[in-house]
Amino acid sequence: MEVVVSGYREQADMILGGRADVAMLSSPVEAGGIETEPLYTEPRLAALPIGHPLAGRTELSCQDLAGEPIPRWHDESPAERRYWSGRDHDADGTDKS
Repeated sequence: MEVVVSGYREQADMILGGRADVAMLSSPVEAGGIETEPLYTEPRLAALPIGHPLAGRTELSCQDLAGEPIPRWHDESPAERRYWSGRDHDADGTDKS
């Protein structure tokens, strides 16, 4: 067995390209032909500056953050955009990715 260290979002390509048989992936994954099994779910966090009106709250919803700036990447997939903007789940918590 050989362990290969890769960068963010490279793991799915390694599996699809035959360079790896198994990988630890971060959600969301938009790679047809890969069978996935969630191992762990972490809560999402929001980084806000001190003094921001929402910074003192212990819990936020995605609706609370509507209109706030969010990270963007030039090559982000639609699933990643939905994830980072908090629009990857319906109001009832159903995954839309």
